[in-house]
Amino acid sequence: MKSITIIKPDDWHLHLRDGDLLKAVIFSSSNHFQRALVMPNLSPPITTVKMAEEYKNRICITNRTVLEKIRPENIDALLSFKPYMTLYLNSEMSSQELKRVSESPDVLAVKFYPAGATTNSTFGVSEFESYYRVFEQMEKLDIVLCVHGESINPEVDVFDREARFIEESFEPMTRRFPNLRVVFEHISTSDAVNFVKDQNENVVASVTPQHLAYNRNNLLAGKLRPHKYCAPLLKKEVDRSSLVHAVTADSNEKFFLGTDSAPHLIGEKESSCGCAGCFSAPYALAKYAEVFSAESKLENLEKFASLNGAKFYGLPVNKEKINLVQKNNIPTDFFMTEKGEKIVSFVHGEALDWQVVN
Repeated sequence: MKSITIIKPDDWHLHLRDGDLLKAVIFSSSNHFQRALVMPNLSPPITTVKMAEEYKNRICITNRTVLEKIRPENIDALLSFKPYMTLYLNSEMSSQELKRVSESPDVLAVKFYPAGATTNSTFGVSEFESYYRVFEQMEKLDIVLCVHGESINPEVDVFDREARFIEESFEPMTRRFPNLRVVFEHISTSDAVNFVKDQNENVVASVTPQHLAYNRNNLLAGKLRPHKYCAPLLKKEVDRSSLVHAVTADSNEKFFLGTDSAPHLIGEKESSCGCAGCFSAPYALAKYAEVFSAESKLENLEKFASLNGAKFYGLPVNKEKINLVQKNNIPTDFFMTEKGEKIVSFVHGEALDWQVVN
C-alpha cells in the first residue's frame, strides 16, 4: 500500500457560494486545505474590498459554526483555515479601489470573467483590451490578475475558446504588461500549457483535478455526465496528457493546485439547462494523487499542491502536514444542505484509488 505525507495544500481557485450552500460545502475545503483563494462571482458579485471583507467574515463564521456542530478530532487545525479574497473586475473599478486592494491583507487578486462564459459571469467583461488602464495600475501596484481565459465570440467553437483567447487577447496583454503578475486559471489545453511555459515568471497557471483526470469522452461518450460539466470544457486526450506532463514534471515551477470546486444543487446540474461547475473539494486531493501516482511522480505532488502557489502569492509555506493513502474507497453519494437539498460531487458513481487520512 502506497502512502504519502505532504505539507497541507492550498486551493488557489475555489467557489464557496454563500448562505445554505456555503454551510454545506465549507467543511470539504477546510478539512483538506490550509488556505484558499475564494472567487467573487456571487450574485451580486464581490466588487469592493469592503464586500470582500464581509464575505470573508461570513466564511469564517460559517466554518466555525459547522465545525462546532460536527466536532471533528482536529477541530483546532480546521479552524485555522484561511480564506483569501478576490474582487470581480468590472467597469466601475476605480483607482482608489485598486489602491485599497494593494493595501488589504485579505484580498490577493482581481478576477477577470468574460461576460457570460460561466456561472454568474453576466457582470463580466466583453472587451479585454478595454481594461488596459486597470491592468497598468495593477502592474504598478503589484496586484495579481486571475484570468478566466475563454473567447466569448459566438462564432468561435466552444472547444476552441481557450486557444482563441490566448491568440487574440492574452498574448497581446502579456507583451504590453510584462511585469503584471497573472494566473491563467483552470487551464484545459496544450495551447495553454505551451503559452504559460513560454512566458516569463510573472505568468503562471492553476490546474483542476477534472482537467487532469478526464477528457471530453468522460463527459460526453455514451451519455452526458452533468457533474463533470465545467467551464472551460474538458478537452481532448492530447490536452489532458499535456496538462499531466506539465504539473508532474520535476521542473514544474509555474503550475499549481486550484480545484475550481464549484457546487450547485442537483437540480441545477441535472436539468434541461445545467450549470457549469464541478463540486470537487471533497475528493480533489484523492484525484490529484491518482494522477501523480499513475505517472510515478508522487514525490512531485507536494510542489504542485503546497509550494508553487504559496511562492507565487508571496506567502509562507504551511506548517501542517496531511496524509494520503492508496486505498480503494467509494465516495459519498450526496452532500446535503440543511434544507435537504442534494449536492453531487464530480466523482459520483466512481471508485477512488486514494484517500486523505487526517
